[in-house]
Amino acid sequence: MKPDIDQILQKKYPDYSELVTDDEKDDFWDNLDNKETYQINKEYLMLIANPSYDYLMCWEPGRFDNNELATDYDDFYTIDYAWWEFQKRASWNSIEEYKKWMEQGSKTWTPEVVAKSINDFHERYKNYSIYMTGDWYRLIDNDTFLYAQLISLNWFIYYKLEIYLDDLEDSHIPYTFKNDDLTNLFNEKDPEKIYDAKGREKELESFKDKMRKYQINELSSIIDSTLSKFTDTLTGKTFRIDTGYDADNFDPFTDFIFFDIQSLKNVSPKEFLKTFKEHQVDASIIEKIIDELKLVIFNDFKRIYNDNYKKFNL
Repeated sequence: MKPDIDQILQKKYPDYSELVTDDEKDDFWDNLDNKETYQINKEYLMLIANPSYDYLMCWEPGRFDNNELATDYDDFYTIDYAWWEFQKRASWNSIEEYKKWMEQGSKTWTPEVVAKSINDFHERYKNYSIYMTGDWYRLIDNDTFLYAQLISLNWFIYYKLEIYLDDLEDSHIPYTFKNDDLTNLFNEKDPEKIYDAKGREKELESFKDKMRKYQINELSSIIDSTLSKFTDTLTGKTFRIDTGYDADNFDPFTDFIFFDIQSLKNVSPKEFLKTFKEHQVDASIIEKIIDELKLVIFNDFKRIYNDNYKKFNL
């Protein structure tokens, strides 16, 4: 437990001071409800963050170097581009490792596999595009503490459609895992030892593989193509979605969504709420875009499902 949170807990809960071990303190924290941890996290943020910058702090592990803050940057474009460059370097360093293993005679990293990795790298990092895949932040807006995610619109939509496809998959081939401890299944290759799908385990594994390839190779392009139709009206715009702040089902979360690179350039970490709001538009258009995309990918889903079904059942 962080020392500052320790002090907050000791003031709020006299019994906490009697706890000795880290395990006891962690258990105490785990037994607090959402409203209690929410208030404690708010007080903690007010101790460590700068009120001049909306108490904005990045909570994404490894996102910045030690002693570096989001508010050290002029805008979110600079932050996002630096992260894209970091990922680019890390990906190339991995390829250099693959090449070494290939030269040592690896059966996995063959010349063909390494060549494909290099080609994929050059395609993926050919040009920078908004890379914000969902970074966790905390801040305070008019005395309201926010658990927040800063994310690009294309990634926000991608995650929503990923859930939609998972639900479709579950409804077409219902299944359970044969072992609750999924780590034991990680290296298992036989689908009949992984899933219980009422005799459709091999069909399920084949279908999952096809859907994974669809999501990797096609889904992002479909989203980008759809969003390109809104470039004239939404360039530089931002969206905000708040959920879970009602008293009956308290599980608060806020999405701050950026349409494109210009949106990132428009928003300053030092004046986050002010500059974000200056470019904010009604988020209801996002649901309309998602509904439009669901029609497209449902047809793709049915095509892939039917082709796979015929392979195992006809």
